[in-house]
Amino acid sequence: MLKENIIAAINMTVGASDFESWRVGLTSEPEERKAYWRDEEKENTKCWSVWQADSVEEAQAIAAHFIENGMDGKAGEEASSLKTTYVYIF
Repeated sequence: MLKENIIAAINMTVGASDFESWRVGLTSEPEERKAYWRDEEKENTKCWSVWQADSVEEAQAIAAHFIENGMDGKAGEEASSLKTTYVYIF
């Protein structure tokens, strides 16, 4: 999915709520990452949403955009270009 489309979808998902109450991240295994946050970190993942990015670089740019605007998270510097990359929020 194009960077601009993912940014628009995240903005729609977040709506009028504060970015500070959301987390953004990157993964190549969305279900495993969700389980990690839910089971290991005991975070509420009820509002989990995920999008497939066109590239690692675009996914990193999307995460950086939302982190700069107040979301918690990391821009996924360790993401591998050899795998499909997903952007997630919750």
